[in-house]
Amino acid sequence: MQKVDGRVVHLVHWTKSGITTLVRDICKLKGHSFILFEKDSDFDKYYSDIVDKYCAKESVINFVKMVRNISPEIIHAHSFMPLLVALLFFRKSKIIFHVHNEYPYFYDNRIKSKIKRFILRVSKSVVSYKIICVSKESGESIKRITGSDYEIVVNGLPDEGSVRSLFDEKPDQYRFYSVCRLDDQKNLDYAISLIKDLSAKFNGVAPTYDIYGKGALYDSLSEKIEQSSAGSLVKLKGFVHEPQYLSEHYDYYISTSIYEGFGLSIVSAMRGRNIVFMTPVGDLPRYLSDGIEVIFLSLERTRDIEIISNFLSQNESRKVAVQRRARLKFISCFTQDKMLNDLDKYYK
Repeated sequence: MQKVDGRVVHLVHWTKSGITTLVRDICKLKGHSFILFEKDSDFDKYYSDIVDKYCAKESVINFVKMVRNISPEIIHAHSFMPLLVALLFFRKSKIIFHVHNEYPYFYDNRIKSKIKRFILRVSKSVVSYKIICVSKESGESIKRITGSDYEIVVNGLPDEGSVRSLFDEKPDQYRFYSVCRLDDQKNLDYAISLIKDLSAKFNGVAPTYDIYGKGALYDSLSEKIEQSSAGSLVKLKGFVHEPQYLSEHYDYYISTSIYEGFGLSIVSAMRGRNIVFMTPVGDLPRYLSDGIEVIFLSLERTRDIEIISNFLSQNESRKVAVQRRARLKFISCFTQDKMLNDLDKYYK
């Protein structure tokens, strides 16, 4: 039976997400071990650069046997379920609880959410573990639940991949895209409706919108696209292993999320000089200014159509200015090197 045998082991629940991409890069660069709970048929391919890894392809019994037979010095648990596993099986290890989002269970009244909050509150009073959050908002939510302090580590990405040409070098083709998990948080119904409404304002080239990702809403989104006659404008492209190479093929990135922790895909688009239209949620608006590095949306349909169409009608020099400022903000705040330097102190 396969097992991991590293000093630092990362636990991740969801596959093919921003979190797994982030953790994959950390493990590759730091030589850390990696355990993924969800089954993934592409596990060996997608995580090929990580030598010491395990995917729950086998039975729950085998998984339990495996984790009982390892004794890492540090467990880095990314989100609630990995923390629960860490508390059950790795009490002798130093545990780091990494909060990557402003999750609904922080505040909603579902029984499942109340149980999670109870577990967090009780566990923190019994077990000493470090809490890292990607945003002040999520940190304050955790502090309200547990009564414990937290530290913020801003997510970062490697400066690699393609970049879009400057708009004064290559004309605008009105090509939009998103890279995200297909779930309610991302509010993709709204993004699709914006693109469809925008198309009515164009006499020449109509906008196109490609959505990359997988998730529970794939079928319903596909049906919505077909029923709204938006099939010529909007395409579901499936999961992409290396989203950093998409930038050269698009002009704009759109994020209509209802809530976020730290939008890595937005940071990736900024790195690649795609102009970002985004709802000002999560921690990124603390670093970004509307009309300077990105364009903020309001989630009010008529107003957002005007915001986007007005910007699209701007001259090339205005668009180039946003491209350049976004790229500079990425370099100064959101690089992988900065993130790894901030995380290093927790691995000592």
